[in-house]
Amino acid sequence: MSIREASNARRRMAIIDAAHAIMSQKGLQALNIRDIGKACGCAPGTIYTHFEDLDTLILHANSRTLNQLAQVLEAVDEKGQGRAVPDRLCEMADAYLDFALANRAAWQALFEHQMERPIPQWHRDDHFRLFGSIARLLLLHTAGLDEARVQLVARGLYSSVHGIVSLGTAPRLLRLSDRDIRWQMHLVIHGMLNQLSRENGTGQ
Repeated sequence: MSIREASNARRRMAIIDAAHAIMSQKGLQALNIRDIGKACGCAPGTIYTHFEDLDTLILHANSRTLNQLAQVLEAVDEKGQGRAVPDRLCEMADAYLDFALANRAAWQALFEHQMERPIPQWHRDDHFRLFGSIARLLLLHTAGLDEARVQLVARGLYSSVHGIVSLGTAPRLLRLSDRDIRWQMHLVIHGMLNQLSRENGTGQ
């Protein structure tokens, strides 16, 4: 990498850092090019030399959050090796709730950001990474499950947990206690795994 390329890479990273920091502190709606430029010490025009538009920059900032969340879930998965699959999935769900509560604005931005054009595959892949640890555990729980089915169930589990966390912590609705949210998540996880076992005759 040339000196110029290295300098551009550092500048690009600084812009993403600034966008992610603002988004994490103030939320997606507060994000604008002027404040990002001020935070990273560059002119708005410089930002547009590195990113096509604000939407593209938001995607990169959101990918930062997705990778942080994926690392948390993968660490929980690694720590739980040797334990029963339902317990490990429940621990991952608990970690998801904890992350959402500790990183509320950045977590919400993952689902608030809307684009008129299609989301690029690299960003979709960052979302799909979250299903990876779930899918690996499903294969341990239910032998012989085909890949398409594994991905479908992993997505279903993730969607269920996300929905419970999203609605359970929503200020416009009756805010549930963390204990009740965890109970709901665990109930759904055990129910889905039991149904999956019955369908596949594993009896786990």
